[in-house]
This record gives sequence, structure tokens and C-alpha cells, in this order.
Amino acid sequence: MFLSYLMIGTGSALGGMTRYAISKVFSENLPFVFPMGTLVVNVLGSFIAALVVFFLAEKSLISPNTKLFLITGFCGGFTTLSTFTLETTSFFRGNEFAFAFLNILSNIILPICGIFLALYLSRFLTKI
Repeated sequence: MFLSYLMIGTGSALGGMTRYAISKVFSENLPFVFPMGTLVVNVLGSFIAALVVFFLAEKSLISPNTKLFLITGFCGGFTTLSTFTLETTSFFRGNEFAFAFLNILSNIILPICGIFLALYLSRFLTKI
């Protein structure tokens, strides 16, 4: 049981640090206020989680502890739903309704696309 918590905690710490690094790179290098770092993290996190579930775990290529590390730990620490909701609320409070709705649509539709991409990639890799 301790090993499960260790895997989740380690994965979560690495996911959080990776999220911070990606968000920092985007915020420092893009000239506009749209939170691209959060969007990229949400899409990548959805893709990684789906790839783990649909390919690695389904094909028994990883252990249950590795699955905990990757999905509950890394992806849990990596994805940023709370950040997304705060940023969206800030757009609404600043009367930036177009950015608010663009943020909502992007962070819902694109991660779903990431999941389908991982599903199809998993099916392709299974045939190799």
C-alpha cells in the first residue's frame, strides 16, 4: 500500500513541475493573454492518460503501480482543471467574454480530440 502512495506522490510532483515548466514557457514566449500553457497541458494530459489506458494498461505492458504513477500521479499533477476554471472566471470578470468562451471550448474539445488521437494511435501500435 505504501508503494502505491509513493508512486502517486512522485508522479504528482513530477506532473506539477512539468505543468509549471510548460506554462512558464508559453507565458514568457507568447505575445497574447490567452492561457495557451494551460490548454497545452490539458490536451497533453488527456492524451497521455488515454494512451496509458488504451494501450499500455489494456495490453498489460505496465504494472498497476506504474499505471497509478502515470495516471493518478503524473496526469493528476500535470493537468490543470482548477487553473483553467480560475483563468476562465478571470476572463468573465474582466468582461473578456470571447476569451472566456474560447477557453471553455478549447479546453473541452481539444482534450477530447487528444483522447481520440491516443485511442487511434493505440490501435495502430497494437497492429505493429
